[in-house]
Amino acid sequence: MKIHQWYINEQVITSQDRRRARIIAKKIIIATGDSSIVPEAWEQLSPSILTSENIFEQEYLQDKIAVIGAGSIGLELGQALSRLNIEIAAFHSHEFIAKLSDPVVNETAIKIFEEEFPIYTGNRASIEKKYDVLQVSNDNHTFSARQVLATLGRKPNLRNLNLEKIGISVNEFGIPLYNPETMQVDNLPIFIAGDVDHDKPLLHEAADEGRIAGYNAVREDIHCFKRRTPLNIVFTQPNIAMVGRSHRSLKDMDVIIGEVNFNDQGRSRIMNQNKGILHIYANREHGELLGAEMIAPAGEHLAHLLSWAIQQKMTVFDMLQMPFYHPVVEEGCRTALRDLTKQVSKKHKIIDLAMCESETI
Repeated sequence: MKIHQWYINEQVITSQDRRRARIIAKKIIIATGDSSIVPEAWEQLSPSILTSENIFEQEYLQDKIAVIGAGSIGLELGQALSRLNIEIAAFHSHEFIAKLSDPVVNETAIKIFEEEFPIYTGNRASIEKKYDVLQVSNDNHTFSARQVLATLGRKPNLRNLNLEKIGISVNEFGIPLYNPETMQVDNLPIFIAGDVDHDKPLLHEAADEGRIAGYNAVREDIHCFKRRTPLNIVFTQPNIAMVGRSHRSLKDMDVIIGEVNFNDQGRSRIMNQNKGILHIYANREHGELLGAEMIAPAGEHLAHLLSWAIQQKMTVFDMLQMPFYHPVVEEGCRTALRDLTKQVSKKHKIIDLAMCESETI
């Protein structure tokens, strides 16, 4: 057996006795990650239960797989499995898939995926084993599967840290309360970073949190950092993406929505990928860009353009004055922006090109 060694205060600690070791530090960073949620009742069905941790270790996959949870991982893996000629059915307890909150974008996304496999939304699914078949059911539908891919979300790896013994304040999910601009837990010399904080389980966010926590952990003074514009991309085909403020978070604001349908968008038709819709949200009075939700071809690139514009606090008119090549999918973004200009109350500039400084509209 290979024995790993750690050096703590010049004392050698081996892997055999590290559980008994006491490490004393001035500051601590909690970065223990997270893991897939699998209900206890399903654990007895192993190895028929797959997760994102073990699916790529399988020597072979069965011909019928139920996907429970139509979030990012469920949709990405579900679509991939379907395209490997595996019969797929997806079950999702919520009406909205992949963290979308715009009802029009969500409805469009479901219709697109249902061209490849059924998605049953709005009811929690259960599993019953009958001989060598798993009966997966919600209130309205049943699917007989050979395996189940559990993509029910992820849980932070905190259970064995005994944080309650030092009186750390936690939220209703047991996550330590922390400042997202400093990553400090309470006012303690403890910092948290990555998926373990259960905030935005995305690699680029985890990397930023690690930088913030590491920066503050090695300094006496705690420094505050501005966080980037939220950006979430689901790598299905077409891509699903959410940028900035969500549709749900804007429901109490005076917001306008610009739309483009990719069914008739030029470059999308050329690529034979003309499916999807983009909604861009802006402030009605001045047209400041606030957020977007989409299912779109090349949505990952549209999302980046919009996230940069939102972070720069650009208006609809500012972004329309940026270059757009032809023919590209990004022209669809321009269509949605032009739709917004018709709804802005104060139209400071009414055409795409900026006038010379001496000219007035």
